[in-house]
Amino acid sequence: MASFRFALKDPRSSEKTQIRLQISYGSARFKIYIGESVNPDNWNQKSQKVKGLKTAPEINGRLSNIKIAAENAYRHYLNEHNQAEPPGGLLKQKIERAINRGSALPERFDFFTYYSEFVKGKEVDYCLNKNIKDPSEIKKLTYRDSAIPGYKRSFELLKEFSKSYRVDFETINSTFRTKYIKFLQEKHNFEQNTIARHFTLLRAVLNSATNDGLNNSLTYKGFRIRTRESHFMYLNETELEILTNLELREYQSRIRDLFLVGCWSGLRYSDFNRLSPDMIDYDNERIRIKTLKTGNQVTVPFLPELKAVLIKYKESGLPSYQNQVMNRELKNIGKHLSTKIEELKLSKHIEQKDYSRISTHSARRSFCSNMFLRGIPPADIMPISGHKTEREFLKYIRVSNDDRADRFKQAALQNKPVVNLKIAQ
Repeated sequence: MASFRFALKDPRSSEKTQIRLQISYGSARFKIYIGESVNPDNWNQKSQKVKGLKTAPEINGRLSNIKIAAENAYRHYLNEHNQAEPPGGLLKQKIERAINRGSALPERFDFFTYYSEFVKGKEVDYCLNKNIKDPSEIKKLTYRDSAIPGYKRSFELLKEFSKSYRVDFETINSTFRTKYIKFLQEKHNFEQNTIARHFTLLRAVLNSATNDGLNNSLTYKGFRIRTRESHFMYLNETELEILTNLELREYQSRIRDLFLVGCWSGLRYSDFNRLSPDMIDYDNERIRIKTLKTGNQVTVPFLPELKAVLIKYKESGLPSYQNQVMNRELKNIGKHLSTKIEELKLSKHIEQKDYSRISTHSARRSFCSNMFLRGIPPADIMPISGHKTEREFLKYIRVSNDDRADRFKQAALQNKPVVNLKIAQ
């Protein structure tokens, strides 16, 4: 038997919380938000009704109508399909249409229409969970850490790909997989892990469409691409010194300098690219910034190398570039760095690297790795790098075995206890 029950999203909340219809039968479990919120003190859990409010009769009447519509949709499907229970997603779709929920899917649509409605549904749920009434009030701080921006980016890529290959439910097959991977590699220069992430998002959309009874092709379930450990480029302090002194064109020089700010501050690209004068305290030699990703307030001290760059741009302000633009130019700067290292005949003393793989993310990795090699405890680096556990931090740093051996020797000699031994005669 199917169960249709109203419940509060957060029964322990001290403020208003959403009322939702929870539906379960067989292996199907899903919930529908109905656009009503009440304080838990005004909710009778046993009767599933609102109490103690002037508007209680009106709200309870609407709840009753919604429950009836949901039960009717369920029974109607059973009658039309020889008592076979409906896929959970399909019944949810039918109920949402019956109660005129704004995110209900249209009757007819292709893959891209479904994908668009799928993302809209994610945004509706996000707003409900965050108690946001108007989507225009969404703040980037927490929204950017949700999966929604990733879905939107994948949608754009698929739209672009569809100009050369028709993309629809029935065409997403093994041929699609081969051609789409080639497109992501050659057109956008994506690496394996990035491609794997976009296929993961695509599978999520197709899983939803399958559950809604709208997709009959299950070939996509085999679209699994293995990820591999990321080996982001990092630069040691010798390489950073050479990079600092490279003679570059003005445009490249400004990008190099902004990159160096990340290398000596440990800030993410999203933070060092938006540093403004009010975040830089020259008197006390501190950067104070609320990070976009975590929302944490971070204080970064001026290391001499960082101070030199910041003073250089004190009057004009630090430059700012789009991530793609900066990464593209950093690859060219990396080639200049490689040439200079060869000219200085340092290639025998520096681990050989493909400097054309330098990216904005290399800056933070360089900071973490170099501060670790200086002997600074991870616990003192992590508040700046944003890592929550030492285990994750140690996965993040990139140092060679020789670097680790040198660090071990340095620490061992510095902490060697003084012992006066008497040698027996």
